Amino acid sequence: MKHLQLISLIAVMILCGYACTKTGPAGPAGATGATGATGATGATGATGAVGPAGANGSVILTGYGAPTLADGNNGDYYLDLNTGILYGPKVSDGGWGSGVSLKGATGATGAAGATGATGATGATGATGATGAAGTAGSQIYSGTTAPASTLGAVGDYYLDKTNYLLYGPKTATGWGIPISLQGPEGNANVKVDTFTVTNSQWTYNSYYYLITSTTGQVAYLTRYYDAAFNSVTAGIIDSGVVMVYFVPDVYFDATQWLPLPYQLLDASNAYTINFAYEAKVGVVRLHFFFANIAGATTAAPDLASYAIATHAFKLVAVTGNFATQMKKAHVNMNNYNEVSRFTGLWLSEKGSTLRP
Repeated sequence: MKHLQLISLIAVMILCGYACTKTGPAGPAGATGATGATGATGATGATGAVGPAGANGSVILTGYGAPTLADGNNGDYYLDLNTGILYGPKVSDGGWGSGVSLKGATGATGAAGATGATGATGATGATGATGAAGTAGSQIYSGTTAPASTLGAVGDYYLDKTNYLLYGPKTATGWGIPISLQGPEGNANVKVDTFTVTNSQWTYNSYYYLITSTTGQVAYLTRYYDAAFNSVTAGIIDSGVVMVYFVPDVYFDATQWLPLPYQLLDASNAYTINFAYEAKVGVVRLHFFFANIAGATTAAPDLASYAIATHAFKLVAVTGNFATQMKKAHVNMNNYNEVSRFTGLWLSEKGSTLRP
């Protein structure tokens, strides 16, 4: 009997212990704890990509064979070392163009040497004499200054890589006037403006003073036109050169540029028709006037009402340093073709338009 009571007691204790260890429902959430300390700074990010390169300046490229459209940029030049053909300046719509040959004709083939005598059987015959040397072809030299008069031979060329001037072909009298491979747009030493002036744009009246001696001058009543030209600075007035050219007849020959001052004798032989100019800082004043011939019985027309034909004018301003180079090269500033070659105006002649 005690045995059964003991077993019952043990069972009750086991059940009681199981019931007492069972987990109750979750209590309400506690308050938010304080913010923790700031974490350490993260690692530096990767370096950003390099920005785009600036636009390239004009360069002279060389190679063996003609250039491809992929070669160079607009305004560049290319010299084919195989053929001596100079291409450029490269343009966006026409590529490299056909190029200009800088080489002379190929020298004549030397005469064949005499046939050697037949030697004994098995032995090699004597070598024939060497033929005469052919005529030397043209050479292209280059440097950073103007070529020396002793350099090269007749027919050769020379490239001044500092000033982009091409000399040649050399003649018996020397290298001559070089041709510029750099147009005005790329030449800070030369500034150009081209425009036309109609009859209604000439204003009445002004005076042009013609110096006749160290102490004398003649004043002419004129009609004038003031052409704004900001490239004429005080420095150019002091040490540079301002040149003015015009086309006497745009309908007869629009490419015939003559220098000012210009004088034309009227068919009556009684007076002359004159164009002249004065350069000041920022402006070039053009003058039109008549000058009576001494002893003539016919008077010049009325200047105020005279119908002046439409003319094209070209203003050229050159810095002092470049003007010095022109003088050293013996450029005749009254010869537009020589000025055009040396300054590079010839590069902008085709396709140019006249401003009103």
